[in-house]
Amino acid sequence: MENELTIVVQDTDGVVRVDALIQILENTIKALKHIVEQLGADSDAEWVVVAVKMESPMEFRVAPRGRKRARAKAGRAAQAYYRAVREIKTRASMPEYFDEDSLELLKNVVQPDAQVAVAFENESPVVADKAVTEHIDQVVHRTIPLYENGTIEGTLEVVSKHNADSFFIWETFTKYRVECFGDADQLNLAAKLFLELKRVAVSGRIKHKAGRPVSIHDAVIKVLRDQNELPQPDDFGDIDITGGKPSEDFVREFRDAQ
Repeated sequence: MENELTIVVQDTDGVVRVDALIQILENTIKALKHIVEQLGADSDAEWVVVAVKMESPMEFRVAPRGRKRARAKAGRAAQAYYRAVREIKTRASMPEYFDEDSLELLKNVVQPDAQVAVAFENESPVVADKAVTEHIDQVVHRTIPLYENGTIEGTLEVVSKHNADSFFIWETFTKYRVECFGDADQLNLAAKLFLELKRVAVSGRIKHKAGRPVSIHDAVIKVLRDQNELPQPDDFGDIDITGGKPSEDFVREFRDAQ
């Protein structure tokens, strides 16, 4: 099935504990939902189990259910999750669309007494093992937050439904999703501009972690002009750099003056 994530679980003694299985599935789904948020928009897709194999090793295949666009967004999250396991198994680096919260959820999938592997669609399974947890600890340990006053340009993609004091901007150049905290006036303006699909510049105290902007505090929004509102070539008319003289005469006089 399209956008399908496979989770394979095998206990060391051939028996999978119920509490371990619940922890694996619960943290996987939480991570997938968190990655969807990092992709820049809420998704109403629901994750469902589409197939189960009960023989050891146990195999669960999950896929998103909902509107086509929501399924596609959830599918991107599943692919990002699989790629993150594959990447962080080999090196201590922050995977794309991940942050500390999603890393912690992935870490909780790893079990001391069971082997857990994941696969996306027809890709080969990757085992989430001790190397994954060790590399996650290294990444989290070195992600000391840095702060600076600055401005980020982008598009308002999401006005938070869960926190009444924040909104989100999708940064133009890096495509990072940045949470912004502001007063009531800024939140009301964000809600209005979100519906109008306006480009904005948000200024404030920017928090960086692992080299990425993650939040802006004391956020102040400035509306940017759309592309069609910027001056166009036709607006400038003909440009005369010769003072009305024929170009040959202008070049000759310029050369003679040297």
